Amino acid sequence: MLRPFICAIVTVVAISCYQLLKFTTLGSSLKFLPMSEPTWSSIYSGYLHRADPHPNPKTFTPIRSALELVVLRNSQVEHEGIDLAIFSDRTVIDSKGGVRILKEHDFEGIMELGRLVNDLPTTGGFRNQWRVQHDRTGRPIDRILYAGGKLSPVPRERYEEEYTETSVYGFDKHRIRLEERVGSFTTLAPPLWELVGLAMEARESEREEDVAVLNKLKAVLGNVY
Repeated sequence: MLRPFICAIVTVVAISCYQLLKFTTLGSSLKFLPMSEPTWSSIYSGYLHRADPHPNPKTFTPIRSALELVVLRNSQVEHEGIDLAIFSDRTVIDSKGGVRILKEHDFEGIMELGRLVNDLPTTGGFRNQWRVQHDRTGRPIDRILYAGGKLSPVPRERYEEEYTETSVYGFDKHRIRLEERVGSFTTLAPPLWELVGLAMEARESEREEDVAVLNKLKAVLGNVY
C-alpha cells in the first residue's frame, strides 16, 4: 500500500528539483546576456530623397536671418564639417553642398524635433554634450545649433549668444546608453537621437562637393567653430 504512495512522492520531488534547477540556471544565464539596444528609425527618414531640387542651386545665396538650425560635425579627420542646414523657406543644404527644397511634412517634423531638443535639460558641460557610452574614445561629435530664424544680419563674436547648442558625442544608430546621466535621462533622449540620425542621412550623398555653396553657408553661420 505504501509503495505507490512513496513512488508518487519521489516523482513529485524529482520534478520540483528539475524545475528549480532549470529556472536557477536560466536566471544565472540571463545575468550574462547583454541588454539589447534599440535600432534607430524615423518617419522622416528619406527626407532628402523626397525633397525637390532647388531651381537655382548655383545662384542660391543663404540668408542668415532665415536659418532655422544647422548640424555640424567635429571629428579627428573633419574639424569643421557640416551635416546639414535648414532654412525657414524649407531650403536644406547637405554635407556636400547639395541644395534642395524639403517637403512641408518633412520640414515641419524635423523642425519640431529641433524644438524638442532645444527644450531638453542641459548637461552643464562643454557644448552641452550628451556622451554615448563606447568602449573606445575619439568618436565624432555632432553639434546641433538651433537658431529659430532669429539671427541678426551680422554674426556676433560669441556664437553662444545667437544659437542654442546641443551636441552628441559618439552617435550610433544602435547605441543610446550615456556615460553620465543628463537630468532624468540615462539614455540619449529620443528627439535628440532621431534628429542626429536624420542629420547623418545628409552625409550619405555621393555627389561631388560643391565648395562654393558650402563656403556661402559657412559665411552666414558666424563664429561657430
